[in-house]
Amino acid sequence: MKLIPLLLLIGMLAASGWAEDKKLEPYSPELVKRAEAGDAKAQFALGVFYSSGEGVAQDDKEAVKWWRKSAEQGNAWAQCNLGGCYVKGMGVTQDHKEAVKWWKKSAEQGDEVAQSSLGAYYASGEGVPQDYKEAVKWWTRSAEQGVANAQLNLGVCYYGGQSVTQDYKEAVKWLTKSAEQGEASAQALLGLCYQNGTGVEKNPAEASIWLKKAADGGNGFASYDLAKHYEEGLGVGKNLGLAVLYFEKALQNGVPEAKDDLLRVKQAQKQAGAGDKELKYTDELLKRAESGDLKAQLDIAECYDKGLGVQKSTEKADFWFKKIQEQANQKAASMNKTLEEVQKTADKINDSMQKIAESSGSKPSSITSTETKLKEIQKQLQFYKDLKPDSEEGKKSRQDMINKLITEENRLSDQLFQEKSAR
Repeated sequence: MKLIPLLLLIGMLAASGWAEDKKLEPYSPELVKRAEAGDAKAQFALGVFYSSGEGVAQDDKEAVKWWRKSAEQGNAWAQCNLGGCYVKGMGVTQDHKEAVKWWKKSAEQGDEVAQSSLGAYYASGEGVPQDYKEAVKWWTRSAEQGVANAQLNLGVCYYGGQSVTQDYKEAVKWLTKSAEQGEASAQALLGLCYQNGTGVEKNPAEASIWLKKAADGGNGFASYDLAKHYEEGLGVGKNLGLAVLYFEKALQNGVPEAKDDLLRVKQAQKQAGAGDKELKYTDELLKRAESGDLKAQLDIAECYDKGLGVQKSTEKADFWFKKIQEQANQKAASMNKTLEEVQKTADKINDSMQKIAESSGSKPSSITSTETKLKEIQKQLQFYKDLKPDSEEGKKSRQDMINKLITEENRLSDQLFQEKSAR
């Protein structure tokens, strides 16, 4: 079973803050008159129409103008959408701090979308100092109002013990609520809980149901795990054909290591006589491979690798295997951005500490400075230890950072001991 990286789930689910499903009256000249006269609800509605181009020519700047007028009068929906505009740079210059400002105003009035978005920004440290306790607070409020993203993120926090006491049953509760609304990542993690008996009675059949929902929703990790279920007959009937299908989906959705499993199962399928037909090179197969068809690329690579209907060529087989790997790696690459963002956050913290020390009228004592640095290093070390990257590159980056932080922690501990002894 592949453990879905918890931090990656949080990173993927930063909501954009958009109150676009509110019931509105139709566009009309009367609506425009009321908006111009200062009616906050009419101003919000007019902003929506300019944003969508319904009834008027689409114009992001006009949408922002009317949402701002409404937001300044305290309309929570307009405040939420104005925050979303600043995130997307839609009709305004992108400004994450300004987004947080408007989301907070909206969230404090109880807008569930703004609450979910604000939680995501506190978790990532974008536009506001990183604070997981604040993130959990806002996700809880949003989740209780039924927002699937917030329910997922809250479930992830309880699963990993992020700023809350680790509680697998509570995690399953929120993941179930989110999964039932169709959130693929929640379905994938819920499937993992049922598979391992985490926070719920172990049930491979129930695990397979949730993994299939997630896999069919495009979740690569769930596709990989479901393929294993079909290969081994865990909670489902053993079916090598479906195992091949879901290993292919996993490969398409950013799980490059599925390639080896796919080739292994296809070989087992042939040996068992379960293949639909004997694989053989054809010009049509090559055309489909060249057009980007993943299954055709896998088949053509195997033809060249084993000389099936064509002269055996390790070089050509490697060319197609590399092409397949590149496609998978492109989707997997975004996962590694999480580690890069974490490092940027750590660098910002260190820079801020340095600037504070340099700008202070009186320099802090050596011991105080060392203690502060040591505490910060220990926080960063714990943060990286909690990370669960899935890709090999992500694991290597995480371990390299942990090694560096441990070395620095030991150095600062020795330094602090010497400084205190000198007193």
